[in-house]
Amino acid sequence: MAPQTDTVTTTTTVIACRVPPHDHLDRHGYLFGYPIAHSMSPIFHQTIYDHLGLQWSQLPLPSTDMALFLTLIRDPRLFGERDPCGS
Repeated sequence: MAPQTDTVTTTTTVIACRVPPHDHLDRHGYLFGYPIAHSMSPIFHQTIYDHLGLQWSQLPLPSTDMALFLTLIRDPRLFGERDPCGS
């Protein structure tokens, strides 16, 4: 008699969101993940940018859509590290 094997099937649901408008900004970054509604990071950073007179913003991106995020971080106006290898 052959040994019995169990098959485990998992499904992953991608949580998508609209991309926040950023054309009015000189530079921007994203707070990516889900859930992030509780984060004080965008308010904290906006206070600093405003005090420095910068047209920058950290935009909430409440999503698990990694493909979208990887596309968005290619924007040349994005602040932060995009390529840790420097190439």
